[in-house]
Amino acid sequence: MYRNLNRLVAYVVALQVLYFGNCTIQTFILKSLETPNEQLAKYYESMLQEMEQEKPFEAILFWTTQHHHMESIAREQLEDIFLHYKSSSMPKVIMTNNSLWHYRSHYNAEILTVIMMMSENNSTARDSRLTAAAKTLDNMRQSRVFILASNTTETENVKQQLLHLLELHKMTSVVMSFQTLDHYYILQPYPQYHWQLMAFQRHSMENIFFPPHWRNMSNKTLLSYPDQFPPNTIAFRNDQGQIHLSGYIAHLIMLFADHYNCHLQMYQPLEVGKVVHFKVMAQMVEEGLIEIPMSINGGKIVTWLDMSDVVEVNEVMLMVPLSSQMSIEEVFALLLNGYFFAIITVCSLILSVIYTVIDYLFKGIWHFVDFIINCHVLPGILGQTFVSPSLGLNHLQGLKIFHFFIGLVGLYISTQFSAEVKSLFASPPYQPQIKNLSDLQYAKVNILLESSDAKLMNSWVQRNAKIVTITPNVTQFLIMRQNLNTSFGYVIQTGIWNIYNQRQQYFRRKVFHIPPAMMLNDMMLWGIELQHNSPYREPLNRLIHIAQDTGLILAWQAFTYRDMVKLQLVPLNDPSPERPSRILKVNDFFWLWVLVACGWIISFLTLLLELFLCYFV
Repeated sequence: MYRNLNRLVAYVVALQVLYFGNCTIQTFILKSLETPNEQLAKYYESMLQEMEQEKPFEAILFWTTQHHHMESIAREQLEDIFLHYKSSSMPKVIMTNNSLWHYRSHYNAEILTVIMMMSENNSTARDSRLTAAAKTLDNMRQSRVFILASNTTETENVKQQLLHLLELHKMTSVVMSFQTLDHYYILQPYPQYHWQLMAFQRHSMENIFFPPHWRNMSNKTLLSYPDQFPPNTIAFRNDQGQIHLSGYIAHLIMLFADHYNCHLQMYQPLEVGKVVHFKVMAQMVEEGLIEIPMSINGGKIVTWLDMSDVVEVNEVMLMVPLSSQMSIEEVFALLLNGYFFAIITVCSLILSVIYTVIDYLFKGIWHFVDFIINCHVLPGILGQTFVSPSLGLNHLQGLKIFHFFIGLVGLYISTQFSAEVKSLFASPPYQPQIKNLSDLQYAKVNILLESSDAKLMNSWVQRNAKIVTITPNVTQFLIMRQNLNTSFGYVIQTGIWNIYNQRQQYFRRKVFHIPPAMMLNDMMLWGIELQHNSPYREPLNRLIHIAQDTGLILAWQAFTYRDMVKLQLVPLNDPSPERPSRILKVNDFFWLWVLVACGWIISFLTLLLELFLCYFV
């Protein structure tokens, strides 16, 4: 029984071997019967499938030439592979050299660009084809590109020419095939543009087509430069005389170099204290002098397609000096104001009229001047002693009450004046605060602007030309602002204002403030300016989001404040120390001397008038 069972098993195994052997032979025969074009078509179809598995794409941008009757059938079959790939679900856009179109303006960047270079056997044709494709892929040059070239004897020349063109157009994600079934080329942009030969294994997960090259830039040298505009970047020398950089933007760019394995090189020797305006930095980037600046640019004056993602959102404001305490001279001017003289004048007139009417009713004495200035009433109002003439009316109780009322008015005025003198002398009041732009004219405080900022704010400067002072020296502007010079007001952003305001917390009294009416822009977006179609935009954006999510930006800003204090870039001494007590001087009584002089002049003129009336009238 066991012998029969073993025979049965052996028979089944033999049948399976014969079956699979027959299938293998049939497959081999079928493959041997396939034409080279059919094998190449299946090869490219398999590559497309694995490219999509690596990272999905939503459309195919297909570059070809216009068909002529002389073109080969093989080329048409090869084009059909790409044009009919997932024909029901994936759109295709067919382009030629004459089709100049900005793809990013209409669709997203998740596409695969296929460039056919089968019939381009000269360098001019290849240059024209790739240049046209680069114009179409403007602002998305780092999208995936698949180049199909003819397998000719000039393969090395084609590879070198394409390297030059791809570097010129800043394309980094490129795969190239020379119609071979076993290998293809991947573009390696770092540290220098070169091709890497890759073996193709069908239905294998080991095939790599578009790796993120920016994850390791292989110590590529990037040109950079700091603007030295606190708190963005600060350059200083340590105890050994070596130049170091601080500031949250400088920390961000240095982390970019460390994280992605690249080397930062200053485009010119770094000078401590050489401040460069952010618009000048942006111009240097556009001219190709700098690849990734240590500076930020923002607002409505930039094209965000050539910018990184937002690094900072802040406000642009005017910081103006808080009013100072009044001097003793100004205190006297405040005491001897119109309100003080109005009370004396009104009380004197009312009581003088009453006193003159009493004289006329009970004694028949009438002097017209007594209606205005009565020599018996005015001393009492001023708090001095006065003597009532003997009118024989002392028996009238109402007259006694009237004299008492004059003394009471004088007591009130003198007591109030004395209390105000003691209060204002002990703690002098402050000048009126600046709350809006019109107050700047009365306070005689101008807004100091650097010339580059003045150009950016041209319309605002023209509307407020009377309160604006422009300086071409950006270093002088920064020194005056960081020393909190109260001779001017300044344009400032939220970041640097927070540092100055934090320092003011330790002063006896704050020196600057920002009134609500001094807000110029309540939301301004700032990013890092990059070259057009820069390949560093994607890695920089990823790093910016990581730094913001992990709180690195806030930590760097705190470190920047510490470094600014060490470098004395914020005032260390209180600019408004407590005023010590001192002895009054002659100059402090300026308004009193003016009042006395006015009294003498009026008295002298009155005497002349009386003499004139006495002798000539």
